[in-house]
Amino acid sequence: MAIDPILRPRVTGRRLTRIVAVVVFGLLTIAAVSHIGYGDPSGIAIVARSAYAAVLVLQVAAFASQPAPRTQDGRAGVWTVTLMATFGMVVAPSLPRVRTLWTISPTDIRTQAVLGLIGMGVALWAMASLRRSFSLTPQARRLASTGPYRFMRHPLYLGEALNIVGIAVGVGSLTVVVAAIVVVICEVARASLEEGFLRGTFPDYDNVFAGVAHIFPGIW
Repeated sequence: MAIDPILRPRVTGRRLTRIVAVVVFGLLTIAAVSHIGYGDPSGIAIVARSAYAAVLVLQVAAFASQPAPRTQDGRAGVWTVTLMATFGMVVAPSLPRVRTLWTISPTDIRTQAVLGLIGMGVALWAMASLRRSFSLTPQARRLASTGPYRFMRHPLYLGEALNIVGIAVGVGSLTVVVAAIVVVICEVARASLEEGFLRGTFPDYDNVFAGVAHIFPGIW
């Protein structure tokens, strides 16, 4: 079927975006898999790292197969918040350690592993519910309301926030702690932006998620 010349640039741009996303997240997946056994981790840490790799695999699969959205929010500010939240926890451990805030103890290492395990477990559960509806910036395909979405509107963001907090605990440097704070703030901002977008796209949004927490059950 021929594509309308007016729509061809949009379709081409969407395909290019998908290809870039598949390549970038594919590389992240390879890095995550190669890192699973790095540094003689505990059993909990290995499971947490494996769950993170599984989340990335599902995200690559979503990017590669998802249908075009009904509509999407591609504003520059939305992209900025999204990229900071998404890749902040990826680059945080590699940031220069300007100042050490506390000496890392075995308890800190265990805490990091547990937070990573819980966070990536929640994220994996969220991805299993989202499937091809996953996206970085707000996009409208369908409302996910099963699995963890019965208890919170943004379980994937909660999982990412728990993971970055765990990284901060396990590293203890000022730069990583600041990065973790920035990521969590961006996750909250990202959730608010996404809710506004979905509320304007799906008339039944407020009814579907009435009484459901935003990110942190019992807090917000």
